[in-house]
Amino acid sequence: MSIDRRQGDAARTKRRAYANHFCRQLSVEALETRCLLAADLVVDNIWTVPSTVVEGESFYIRARIRNAGTSTANAGLFANQEVTFYLNGVKYGEGDDYDNLDPGETLVTRSISITAPSAGVHSIRAKADGNNEVDESNEGNNNRTESLTVQPPPAPDLIVENIWTDPARVYAGEDFIIRGRIKNQGNATADAGLFANQEVTFFLNDDEYGEGDDYDGLDPNETLNVRSISIDSPGVGTHSIRAKADGNNEVAESDEGNNSRTEDITVYRRLSWRTGPSPDDAEVTSIRAGESVWAVADGASDPGETIVVAVIEDDTEGLDILGNDNIANLSIALDSEGIGAVEWVAPWQGDDLDTPNNRFYLSYDGGLFDPQYESPYLRTYVGSGAGNSFTGHLAYDWGGNIPIEGTIDATIKRFDSSLPIDPNTRTWLVIHGRNGSFAPGNTNDETNENRMLQLAESVDEVTGADQVLTLDWRDGAEAFFNEVTETYDFSGEGWLETVGKWASAALDNMGFTTSVLNVIGHSWGGVITGELAGAFPGGVNRVVAIDPAEDAPPPLGKLYSTESVDFGGAHSGYSWSFYSRDGGSFGITAGSDVSPETADEAFVVTGSEHSRVVDLFRLMISDPTGPVSRFFSLERLLSGKRGPWVRDVYASDGTTDPEGLYEAVIASTDVVSRPTGISYNSSGAAIAYPGDYNGDGAVNLADYTVWRNNLGSEPAPFRGADGNGTGTVTLSDYDLWKANFGQSAAASVAAPLAASSSGQSQVSLADSPESSGSLPTSASRSATDAALASLVSPTSSAKTEHKDASTAGDSSDGPLDNVNNELELLLLDGEWPNLDEPELSMAPHRAEVASTDLLHDLALELEVELWQI
Repeated sequence: MSIDRRQGDAARTKRRAYANHFCRQLSVEALETRCLLAADLVVDNIWTVPSTVVEGESFYIRARIRNAGTSTANAGLFANQEVTFYLNGVKYGEGDDYDNLDPGETLVTRSISITAPSAGVHSIRAKADGNNEVDESNEGNNNRTESLTVQPPPAPDLIVENIWTDPARVYAGEDFIIRGRIKNQGNATADAGLFANQEVTFFLNDDEYGEGDDYDGLDPNETLNVRSISIDSPGVGTHSIRAKADGNNEVAESDEGNNSRTEDITVYRRLSWRTGPSPDDAEVTSIRAGESVWAVADGASDPGETIVVAVIEDDTEGLDILGNDNIANLSIALDSEGIGAVEWVAPWQGDDLDTPNNRFYLSYDGGLFDPQYESPYLRTYVGSGAGNSFTGHLAYDWGGNIPIEGTIDATIKRFDSSLPIDPNTRTWLVIHGRNGSFAPGNTNDETNENRMLQLAESVDEVTGADQVLTLDWRDGAEAFFNEVTETYDFSGEGWLETVGKWASAALDNMGFTTSVLNVIGHSWGGVITGELAGAFPGGVNRVVAIDPAEDAPPPLGKLYSTESVDFGGAHSGYSWSFYSRDGGSFGITAGSDVSPETADEAFVVTGSEHSRVVDLFRLMISDPTGPVSRFFSLERLLSGKRGPWVRDVYASDGTTDPEGLYEAVIASTDVVSRPTGISYNSSGAAIAYPGDYNGDGAVNLADYTVWRNNLGSEPAPFRGADGNGTGTVTLSDYDLWKANFGQSAAASVAAPLAASSSGQSQVSLADSPESSGSLPTSASRSATDAALASLVSPTSSAKTEHKDASTAGDSSDGPLDNVNNELELLLLDGEWPNLDEPELSMAPHRAEVASTDLLHDLALELEVELWQI
């Protein structure tokens, strides 16, 4: 045991000459003998090691003891003092022995090992002089008690996040499947054991209809989409579907009562819009005013019967003022096979001062055929085009805001190629905002550049083989002149929901699925991403909302709230949002501070403004190796892994707030919004500086060794050698190391990144190459060259000495641990291996690879950029 004593040896020797108590005879009238000195032992503090105590695991109680008296605490010649420890009042053993504690002196001691009790709140206590062997001036202050919260042991917790049917509309007599998204919201991997797999069981009206896909090993916060076997639909009406995670109870969970999710579905009769009078004719998924369509009943009633269906203009979206409008009643005579049809001409919607969107649906038998915006039948757009472009013609009733009917064209176009749009390729859809478009000549800011066009170009460059589409809705994004207020207003808000749901339907009809569809939007376009994701069956894969627009109240805005949009949850597999806190030179903020909070990860941006925050995102995805940008690569977004930050720490103004819903604060310049720093609360020890994989504050050859030895491993994001936070050590982490080689945290980090879970981290780029957007300066390159040159001795004698030292007593563990030493020898000899560059394997721990191969990989990468041979 190590005791920190704070009194000098000379003073201690002098005091011990007077034994335990120093008494002096005083010559006073009473001639009394008074003891002037006495010990007084107290417990200054007690705590546990480890600090987090888990049920069933061992821990120690530690205590700091102090002699608060004026005399040395001594238990006598044949005894030592002891500290006794207690858990819930029960003595669990004595701590280390000690004696002769001088006045003011402290020491730290600990209990024996203790097994943690059940989860909950308990008490711990330490008592100095536990056996009362020391005479003290105060015998009543030897104890200290604190509360201890014991955590439950790590355990998985499986839930069903969402369930839906495929197809989304279920018809009587037609097969369907149930789909579900399973999530492990616990803090341990869900594992069914060595010889079993977990299964999701599905139910229709409480009848089990077979098990879904098998799976196992679901990590904390990981999600998985599963499906049932094919199910025969029941009769017309409302029914319930249910999915149960861990259907056979093979996984021990922290909560066994939350495995199920139940939703109601409606089974419909087959009433549909067709291009002709037969059920074999093509279904109508769009219509323009004045066009003819056929309402077809297929098995909707008995043969020979005449049924009446109502054509309803749907007014249920937005603010429902007057209710749904019955546009027409159609009589359909069923033939002997129960099939009938009637022709109908779609009219222009009347100026009825309500808020519909020219949405028509058929109503029959109590409205079992629901409104079209939840079905694939008769949407309010008409699409045209083929190949790499698709244009929809949208209609909207502007009511009293503008005394005309509103019509616009919206176009989804392939940006990266003249080839046809491919629904089977991973796709990024970029959406502009107010007064925007993707026309090269469209500019509305002082930079005279089309920022959204530049963003689409950057996404195309960064993603490589991925497909990039643009959604251009410039007709609806224009500012309209309000004759009432005589101002250019924001009534274009009225198009956001319509455009989003039209785009969702168009992409769905093209054959896109959730797994390949990613959307990025700015301002009003950011709001459209949420509307699109919410309407798309099963949601989209990824969402990025860049400063989604704040709400403009009437009469400037339309009767629609931009702040009601949701970017996360069941709408997307993962989502980011960025809120630009500052208003630039005019001090005007145009983004909402409310809707970004719905994303999986939300970030406050300072030093930018509403338009320039597009530049910030573009620059960050274009430089995935930068100190700040590495957190925001599209590769990390696709991985769906959270950053190294504690969630929900900041308010929208960038200050810490226990009720805040933002994860981090990004600082940027005001000119082009380059990232200059990021602040966040660290969620544990993470890689403090890009490429510094061994945490020594410098990016050097030693970090390459760490990367290579862990290539292909799957650490927690931003841990180990996972520099970009994707959860897997890949070649991208090597690129990040290479781009930052020679840099040090001291030169670019304003404050060291905290390794504790409560530490606040700040990265500043004031001195880094990224702050100027240039390559490393000559000074930094000189520093890099000097660092590498320090490996090389200018004299042959030094080279010989180095070689001799390397051959005598080399204690290396193999080529993977000796990259630095062997590279040094090659540099000293002025040699590079003359070999073909080997293919880098993604398998971890390539111990069989020869050291020269490893060195050659590194040499090829460093030769041109960091060393002149």
